[in-house]
Amino acid sequence: MRSIEEGLEKARRERKGTQVEGNHAFLQEWQGRSIDRSKLSAYLVSLLEPKSLAAEQFKRLRTLILRKMKSRMENTILVTSAVQGEGKTTTALNLAISVAQGMNETVLMIDTDLRKPGVHTHLGIEAERGLVDYLREECDLPELLVKTEVPKLTILPSGTPPENPSELLASNRMSQLLREVKGRYDNRFVILDTSPINVFTDTSILAPQVEGVLLVIKDGETPRDYVHRAIMQLEGTNLLGLILNQFSAPESLKDTYYYYYDYDYDRSDKSRS
Repeated sequence: MRSIEEGLEKARRERKGTQVEGNHAFLQEWQGRSIDRSKLSAYLVSLLEPKSLAAEQFKRLRTLILRKMKSRMENTILVTSAVQGEGKTTTALNLAISVAQGMNETVLMIDTDLRKPGVHTHLGIEAERGLVDYLREECDLPELLVKTEVPKLTILPSGTPPENPSELLASNRMSQLLREVKGRYDNRFVILDTSPINVFTDTSILAPQVEGVLLVIKDGETPRDYVHRAIMQLEGTNLLGLILNQFSAPESLKDTYYYYYDYDYDRSDKSRS
């Protein structure tokens, strides 16, 4: 854990990081819904302010993540946090938008936070139906998908919070869905927004089924023991890195940044030493 602490200290010293508050037959002919731009959350900077410094930071994150995952022929990533309120959902959304704005990849973003879903709120859409209904076998997937203003970005919202979220996420139908979206199309990137790892078991169910994990923590608020506990719970998964959110930058830059700590690189470096 010492290397993690050193990374966080380095982040605070360098002041380089973006504030993001806290954006089988299922691909048949489109039957889904579309979003209303006027209802979008102001925190979706990658879409609403594409030339801003914050959006540029997400492009940088996109480049780092894609380079790492494409070199391994991987395309599924999960975004979580230690506890609630750390900005994981807007981080995941902005990353999804940024990837879809690139030249090559299409993106499917799935809201797997069945307890307190937030993707639909930031997109300004109704969420009576979604992943929950699919897992219950009450709806076919095409009618649940949501088009966005970004042509290559599709959203699968969570739906109404169920009484048995862990059981639904641990179901064979969920595993089958993840296998399907991983391999059906070339150049597809799948991003899952999940529950906080320290609070619920849901993320521990999903993390072994994806190929990369990002952990979002809030600068100056998330206790270090919470961060350590989250990392320990993700042991055995492909933890790509930590995103330090709401990171204050120098006043001269007139903005705030995130800081990306490459946990995967740190492990590789240690294995060589």
